[in-house]
Amino acid sequence: AMGRSEVAVLLLDAVEGITEQDTKKVGLVLKQGRACILLVNKWDLREGDAEARAEYERDLRRRFPFLPWAPVLFASALKPDSVSSLYPLINRVMKAFTVRVPTGPLNKFLQELLAENPLPVRKGKPSKATKSGFITQVATKPPAFAFFVGHPEDVGTTYLRFLENRLREQYDFLGTSLRILVRKK
Repeated sequence: AMGRSEVAVLLLDAVEGITEQDTKKVGLVLKQGRACILLVNKWDLREGDAEARAEYERDLRRRFPFLPWAPVLFASALKPDSVSSLYPLINRVMKAFTVRVPTGPLNKFLQELLAENPLPVRKGKPSKATKSGFITQVATKPPAFAFFVGHPEDVGTTYLRFLENRLREQYDFLGTSLRILVRKK
């Protein structure tokens, strides 16, 4: 299918554990801004242990802290059904990677968000500028947004992370990095 190469499926070995090579591959995926799925192969060899899956996933999240958005699929080449679930996942991730959200709905979402969780107050003085913002999607592959506010210097990483997480929930941005560029209104 077209564009599948834009979704990196990183093959990890359940027996071998996470290697230096895996870490390098993750770095490359992030640098190239590609979508990503983590596929853990040979899981049949560890399947007896119920805690193992959660433990392995925790380890993955710890080792790859910049990929919290990448779905993890546990598979075994010996069990074709576990591999067949990969294709619907690739399609879902590809959709997230290429989606374009119209500006109207995006700003309706932003206004609700700002009402519930306002921008940081500027130097102890609430002003109109801290209460309003405007957002528009400026690119896909990966999705990028321009977030216009009165005082860009006041929008910290905490608020940006909050905004990113809410965008992910709202628009199902699974398996793709998101870029949010804060601009002066």
